[in-house]
Amino acid sequence: MYSSTASVLARHIDEVARGQTRAPTFYALPMTYEEVDHSHLIAALTGTIFGAIHCIGWFF
Repeated sequence: MYSSTASVLARHIDEVARGQTRAPTFYALPMTYEEVDHSHLIAALTGTIFGAIHCIGWFF
C-alpha cells in the first residue's frame, strides 16, 4: 500500500506544468551526477571561504 502511494507521489513531484506559478515544496530540478558533484564542490568551497573569513577575524 505505502509503496504504491509513494510511487504515485514521486511520479508527480517531478512534473511541473507549463505556466504553473508554483512548484511543489520539495521540488528539485533533475540533475546529472556531474551537476550534483559540481554543486557539492561549490557548497564546500563557499563554506570553506566563509569559515576562513571568520577565522581571520579572530586575529583582529
